[in-house]
Amino acid sequence: MNEEKFHRDPEEYAIFKRLNNKQFSKRPNDIYVTRKTNFKAQLERCMKLISSNGNYRDICIYGMGSALQRTINLALQFQLKTNCQLHTAISSIEVTDHLMPLLDDLEPTSDTRWMSSERRFPWQKIISFFLPSNHLQRYQLYANQNYLQLPVETISPLERNTLACESGPDVGLVDIARHQKKGILKVNNSIKVAGQFNWQIPNEQFACGLSTSLYDHNPVTGEVNGEPVADCFGICAQENNAILMIADGVNWGYKARLAARCAIHGAMACLNQQLFEKKLTTTEDVFERIKAAIDAAQELIFKSEGSLTTLTISIVCPSNRRWLVCSAIVGDSNAYVYSRKQKSVYELTQGSRDLNNERDMRSPGGALGTTMDEKADLTNLTYSIMEIEQGDFVFLTTDGISDNYDPCVSGTAASIKTPLLARKSSSAITHIPPMLMTAYERHLSSLKQMYLSIADNGEELTALDICNRLLQYVIRLTDEQRQIIEKGVRENEGIEGLERNKFEMEMRKVVGTIPGKLDHASIVTYQVR
Repeated sequence: MNEEKFHRDPEEYAIFKRLNNKQFSKRPNDIYVTRKTNFKAQLERCMKLISSNGNYRDICIYGMGSALQRTINLALQFQLKTNCQLHTAISSIEVTDHLMPLLDDLEPTSDTRWMSSERRFPWQKIISFFLPSNHLQRYQLYANQNYLQLPVETISPLERNTLACESGPDVGLVDIARHQKKGILKVNNSIKVAGQFNWQIPNEQFACGLSTSLYDHNPVTGEVNGEPVADCFGICAQENNAILMIADGVNWGYKARLAARCAIHGAMACLNQQLFEKKLTTTEDVFERIKAAIDAAQELIFKSEGSLTTLTISIVCPSNRRWLVCSAIVGDSNAYVYSRKQKSVYELTQGSRDLNNERDMRSPGGALGTTMDEKADLTNLTYSIMEIEQGDFVFLTTDGISDNYDPCVSGTAASIKTPLLARKSSSAITHIPPMLMTAYERHLSSLKQMYLSIADNGEELTALDICNRLLQYVIRLTDEQRQIIEKGVRENEGIEGLERNKFEMEMRKVVGTIPGKLDHASIVTYQVR
């Protein structure tokens, strides 16, 4: 059958395709992907094989035909979560077609062929080598849930001469009284708090933050819905390094704000002590302090009886004429880098989620604080490191900003999975259907829109400019929602009971079709100097 092409009639033979299993390597570090492969389980298997407890320095991932896309996605996710290099190889395999006769006068037979000669997809082997290197590629993100799996870089001595520090909104981390009250606490700057005497010394040029509420004003009471702002940020800029952090209290209320403030207070106090108490020499030392800061934040939240909050920390440090930013995230408050030279915005925290799957914006993915078992939910805790350049801006935001840059939230696109849920302004006159995007395309689009919001057109930018430009974008985007809600409340003043419930349900339905997401929005920014 190999010497002469066998012409098979589909009415005479049923074809059963079989692979020669002897062709396949069966090492423990060989991963075979099919259309039915459990993606998460295979990714966890890859991570386990390459971890410090594993015995392998390379992993071979195999896929064929319609499973190629899943194979490539698995390799890319593995690369995103580890410091690895990706190599691809294409090869052909021997396939045997067993021909079973459908007519009584025919005999069973077989046909052996190479898949590549039949114009079918060959096997594709994707090899990921784990190379702990001492040289990072600039703007390449290295992320992992275990910071010991990240590349280790030498850092220069960290200086402790404070140039600027700020926490907000209001007094920020300074007020962690168990019973949070309205108004602004009177601060005594003669007492050191979280390593500093005064937390209201921003520098508009290179270190500052801003917070606001995107929620509507109640035209009857004059109050802003969703008060108090449950976000908190902190920044401490030293001579040659900076600590940035941001927290977003889950849901509304004073307990949520207390949790966010305690997270920033506990983490900042820990870092302001441990980063400088003895000489640190590597990024692994920095990540060890970040882990301790997260633990300190959780301990203070629990002790103060706060509820739940996200927490993101970034530390900018020097490394022999280079600059590194070491980050950690719990939840969905993202960190970014804006490079004027590269004309791009990069996300430092994207390793905490699967970019190929749509994220539920109602769930932070992880949180510190008082959970059911009295432990922090560290499900998506992820550490990352990136080499950046002098002059770049590092900025952290709560999801009140980052979610509003999602094209499906801003109304510039719709999810390819739910195209009928596209948002559209009530004043729009066009009937052109929105562009459909995958989850990964939405991620790239949000970064591009952030860049367009920041783009400086040649003028010198400051840290305050970054904060203002990103906040102004989300304020403008959500303005229509606020107007519709405030108008509805004025027109239905005094209604109660079932009518009130009906009005609120209709309002939620209308607002859900309009671009924007109402939330608390905070940002903290540092320019590498």
